[in-house]
Amino acid sequence: MGTQPETSTTHASAAVVFLRGGQGADLTALRSGISKVKGVTDCAPVLGDWNFVLRIQAQGDEGVDAVVEGRLRPLPGVTAAEAHPCEEALSADKGGAGKASSYAVLDVESDKVEELCARLDALPGVTRRDVTDGGGQVVLKLSGESYRAVRKLLGDQVRLLSGVLRIKQLDII
Repeated sequence: MGTQPETSTTHASAAVVFLRGGQGADLTALRSGISKVKGVTDCAPVLGDWNFVLRIQAQGDEGVDAVVEGRLRPLPGVTAAEAHPCEEALSADKGGAGKASSYAVLDVESDKVEELCARLDALPGVTRRDVTDGGGQVVLKLSGESYRAVRKLLGDQVRLLSGVLRIKQLDII
């Protein structure tokens, strides 16, 4: 995504956005349209309830809303978009040597999010971590040798961490 963040005199804002295309929508054309939207910094096609996971940066909360409501929702084929504002700037990708990548949306106990994030950041295979929704969710990007290895990481390590309530996995295709 060669786009630049929105510019303004207000504070920078970031969000993770889940986007769904309608039945029969041309997802290739939709992804192409998404990649041209100013403010979108990353677009990953995924399997599951959503078709894409986006990361966006804009100026202020109004800027995030403008990107989602004014530029993404009107794209041909979009039937739903769900924005999750980040508590801090988008995390950098630590990279990963794996052949398979997934996003995981964790519902977490907000009073344990700081300790939880420190533990998540130390796990091999966690390549990105963004805290959203007032600390009630953490969105991870994970990498492994296979989707099975990523699921094993989620089941054997992430799920057992204190403060994790639920996990939803979206494999990147």
